[in-house]
Amino acid sequence: PEPRSPWALRFGCLTPFVNLLWAPVFVIELADAEGRSRWLQRPILVWWVVWLASTVVSVFSIATSFTTDPQGIADNTVTTTVAYLFAAAALFLVLQVFLGFERQPVERPSRRWVIVAAGREGPAAQDEPESDASKVADSARAVEPDGENPAA
Repeated sequence: PEPRSPWALRFGCLTPFVNLLWAPVFVIELADAEGRSRWLQRPILVWWVVWLASTVVSVFSIATSFTTDPQGIADNTVTTTVAYLFAAAALFLVLQVFLGFERQPVERPSRRWVIVAAGREGPAAQDEPESDASKVADSARAVEPDGENPAA
C-alpha cells in the first residue's frame, strides 16, 4: 500500500522544480518495492544528477537569452546547445532506468556437453544431420509460460 495520497504523488511528480526532488525519491521507492534497488541504485542516481544539471543549465540558458549584444547571443547559443546535450543525456539515462525496471533477469541457457565415442570426434561428426531430440535439448527453455505477462 502506498503511504502517500494520489494528490501528493501527482504534486511531487508534476510540479516543476518540486519534481526534481520528489520524482527520484518515488523511483527509488519503486525500485525498493520491486527488489531491484541493488541493480538500479547507480542508474537512478546518475539520471538524477544529470537531470539536475540539465535543469540548471536550461534555467541559465533562459536567463541569459535576453541579451542583445553579439557576444552575449553567441554565448547563449553555446549555453543552449549544452542544455540540449544535457537534456538528451537525461532522456537517455531515464530510458536506461525504465529498461532496468522492464528487463527481467534471465539465467543463461545451459549448454549440455555430450560424451562422443572416440571414432566420432572432429568435423566428421558434425557432417551428420542433428536429430530432433538433440535440437530440442540444445534450445533454450521458455522463461515464461505461454500467454503470461511477467509484469502482471
